Amino acid sequence: MAFQEGEVREIETRTTTADDFVRMLVDADGTAVMLDHQVFGELPGHGDVRLDYNCDETAGCAQTRVQVANQTLSQVPGGIWLRGCYLVLKKGTGYGADPLDLELRSAGSVCPS
Repeated sequence: MAFQEGEVREIETRTTTADDFVRMLVDADGTAVMLDHQVFGELPGHGDVRLDYNCDETAGCAQTRVQVANQTLSQVPGGIWLRGCYLVLKKGTGYGADPLDLELRSAGSVCPS
């Protein structure tokens, strides 16, 4: 899921784009990533969106919460819009092993090179 400058990505729960997005964030654990993503899923609280990912017809889906605690997010109908540089902090392993929580901390409008 290569990010192209100026391209807004739409991430829908229960799709392969959700799985790609979650894998990208898991791989980025402890580092900063540049995002311009509209993320559509269940909205359990301000700054949170819950995504179903890694879906299988028989096993169902794994679930994660993507949370941004230190920034007021732009809301889009049914989701949130993540724009800028974010430090990714992963809690849990996900993918069926145990729950996964992805915390994003705003690191500015542009990631340092």
